[in-house]
Amino acid sequence: MSIAIALALVAALIANVPAASPERPGSALPAMIIRVSASPSISPKTIARTIEEATGIWRELGFTFDWRGGPREVAPYMHSTEAGPYAPSTLRVVISEEEGLKRAKDTPLGWITFDDQNSPEQVIHISYGNALSLLALSRPVVGPIDKMPTLERDIRLSRAMGRALAHELGHYLLASKSHTASGLMQATRSAVEFFGPDRVHFELDPVQQEAVAARFAKGRVLASR
Repeated sequence: MSIAIALALVAALIANVPAASPERPGSALPAMIIRVSASPSISPKTIARTIEEATGIWRELGFTFDWRGGPREVAPYMHSTEAGPYAPSTLRVVISEEEGLKRAKDTPLGWITFDDQNSPEQVIHISYGNALSLLALSRPVVGPIDKMPTLERDIRLSRAMGRALAHELGHYLLASKSHTASGLMQATRSAVEFFGPDRVHFELDPVQQEAVAARFAKGRVLASR
């Protein structure tokens, strides 16, 4: 299954889900286009489930995305060819085995680089390798992964990566490195929150929702077709 087919399956699943309630700040806004690239070693079904998880979180907040396939190899962010930090048609998600920068206390499942405090670059990285490592370290919650059925393992990994992706999209859409004490933008999560079946503590407060809606409405994060 190619990424294009996987994304088509995601689109079909999304089409059958009720739209966000009209009182949500972003419910009347068009979908934002995001291009997805992934390492060939990662199952397209895992990619599809990851995107579906992130989509579900943001749909509950009132915002939608149009996910499209990108090249396997993604060119690095180039200031000389992209007109500023919010240029159209440049937001990309890269799902790979890359570990990123190691941190003292945690394993990053995703990250986005900022040029300064309020200027995010247009590449979000999601690490399949780090998600797998975190799953192995979460044995008290999920059990031993060597005895876990392949489908269960992939579903749990997709949940964690999708939830990490939703968080990193928050950094991009809020144009902020800041974290909050709770909600979608909190800095750390438990294994239950990452791998469990229930989505808990992934909300935005009204001020954050309005800030995201303003960026959508101005077209600063909408990609051109």
